[in-house]
Amino acid sequence: MYLLKKDKGLIAYIDKSSGEIYEYPVQLTDEDIEILKNKVNLIYTLSQQSTETLSLLDKETLDVKDWQCKYCFYKHCCPVNNKGGIDIEFKSSAYSP
Repeated sequence: MYLLKKDKGLIAYIDKSSGEIYEYPVQLTDEDIEILKNKVNLIYTLSQQSTETLSLLDKETLDVKDWQCKYCFYKHCCPVNNKGGIDIEFKSSAYSP
């Protein structure tokens, strides 16, 4: 929405079992856009760090919620989740490159 300079949008969910479509209108405020920009900058900055540096971070510092980890495709190799040891080896999954 921000890139297209639209202030209103619509999120559509389709229930796989029934085929029902649920529509949710959304409107981003300037505050929402600023929060998203900060998240993108944080992710970019973290992508430039070593795994040793990343292993020192925690969920609170990154403002990551447990539900986000539950649905993340990369939780198997996340240094924040793997405090007991960093497992950055490639693991085959449907979502792996």
